[in-house]
Amino acid sequence: CLLTAPVWAQKLEFDVASVKQNKTGDPPPSTNVPLGPGTVFVPSGGRFFATNQALATYIAFAYKMQGNQQKDLLAQLPDWVITENFDIDARTSPDVNKDGMRQRMQALLADRFKLKIHTEARQEPVLSMTLAKPGKLGPKLQAHPAASCKTDPPPVNGEMLGAFPALCGGFLGLTPSSPGLQNVGARDITMAFLANGLTAMSRSDRPVIDNTGLSGTFDIAMEWEPDPAPGQPALDSPVGAPFFQAVKEQLGIKLDSQKGPVDTLVVDHIEHFLAN
Repeated sequence: CLLTAPVWAQKLEFDVASVKQNKTGDPPPSTNVPLGPGTVFVPSGGRFFATNQALATYIAFAYKMQGNQQKDLLAQLPDWVITENFDIDARTSPDVNKDGMRQRMQALLADRFKLKIHTEARQEPVLSMTLAKPGKLGPKLQAHPAASCKTDPPPVNGEMLGAFPALCGGFLGLTPSSPGLQNVGARDITMAFLANGLTAMSRSDRPVIDNTGLSGTFDIAMEWEPDPAPGQPALDSPVGAPFFQAVKEQLGIKLDSQKGPVDTLVVDHIEHFLAN
């Protein structure tokens, strides 16, 4: 099926929008709406403004792509989608939320770049995410306390609420306990969102599929020692748990290799757009 808004919402689009190719590299990349897959969003008065971003970034934002979804999609796109940058300045109703911005970005991409995308369900190698012990969460995974994200003023990036970041709706880097470790946290995320995040963090070519059966939203924090980059030797004295061990010990989650259904994004059409 086509990745478009529902029938009742197909006319959701920006009231006005300017799209310009950025050939100078100035100003530095910026945006007033976070372009990641999370729900982090400060009401913008209905304005979407981003400069010097690759078209691939706007596509990923519009369709809430994460992990292997982006990797699979980029392999189908022409090089200019990644190498050429664009500035977008658009306006819509002031009460539109982040998902509403995504819907309008889908319409804008379809209009200006003739972008058409659909999904196909395929059986592929995956990492199945389940609880290591049925009914038991790990020490760094907890059910999200109700209404705990309503703060005034809103929290800033880096602010903590106990063991978790104060900012809700997406993964944030945390200060590691020792050099060489990687530490991330998130609040008010679903298990499906966690699975997508673990896909990216694991550096595996297999997407993580949520089979925990857990509903609602959760707070997480996890620290691990990343595998060395290609060509770099491993540390003689490891300072932290490797990724899969950290997932099990800290989150109470195990990742098992198997085959499972994966929604694969397929690009049907895209055209280059030039605007001065």
